[in-house]
Amino acid sequence: MKHPDGPWERTYPPELPIGTEAWWIPISAEGEIRLATSGQDLVRGPVDRAPGHAVLIARRSGLPVLAWREPARADDDQSGADTMCTPLREAVGRFPERSAHLLGYAAQIVAFREEARFCPRCGTALVDGELWSRTCPSCRHALWPPATPAVLLLIHDGGDRILLAQKPGWGERWSILAGFVEPGESLEGCCAREALEEVGVEVRDPTYTGSQPWPFPHQLMIAFEARYVSGDVVPDPGELADARWFHVDALPKLPPHHALSRRAIEQWRSRRRP
Repeated sequence: MKHPDGPWERTYPPELPIGTEAWWIPISAEGEIRLATSGQDLVRGPVDRAPGHAVLIARRSGLPVLAWREPARADDDQSGADTMCTPLREAVGRFPERSAHLLGYAAQIVAFREEARFCPRCGTALVDGELWSRTCPSCRHALWPPATPAVLLLIHDGGDRILLAQKPGWGERWSILAGFVEPGESLEGCCAREALEEVGVEVRDPTYTGSQPWPFPHQLMIAFEARYVSGDVVPDPGELADARWFHVDALPKLPPHHALSRRAIEQWRSRRRP
């Protein structure tokens, strides 16, 4: 899977790094990624100076990409070049989309291998299995890195208004609705349920508009638009601080540009105001 702005392609066990140099993605216990001081690229270092628990997750520009968990905030300069520690959420916002996906991929693989240590059925220590799976040598139960589906729902009135919500702690920022898909539920069913539960309105004709991996911790965000049908807007106090209609010409502070929720809003706005 090669991407235009890397390029990078995924690798899977048991493949091993080839060559003497590699791109490093060290991730601290606090969830910070050590980057080159520009904050715009990965650290480059010798393959043999990466720790023994580093895993090969990809190849980028012909070099292996190694990721690992560091026990504490990594301010030391192991690579021979200046480095800086950046929270994953901030780093994802700085990188081009495909490169940001690489950071998220690394963080999720490292976290999964750290957490998937014992079999949830029999308690036996897990071992590496096929691809990125972790397998129980006793009962053969297998675990795979999770990707949890969650919908983003943009509700509009068919005209120039959009329904936005605000969560506690967001400050002045507003966004569209979001919620995890529950077992036995379709994506469209999740849209209808979230609209009713979170803001008390009914919607119709949910239409898919895009998706985005979101490594906080392992969501796959799936965006929909839906037309408002009925109901007074009443935000769920357990979920939201506020929810209200906004006119296309008077939108509030929105999510950052790299977020799929912002992209969905901009797509809607561009149709109302080409």
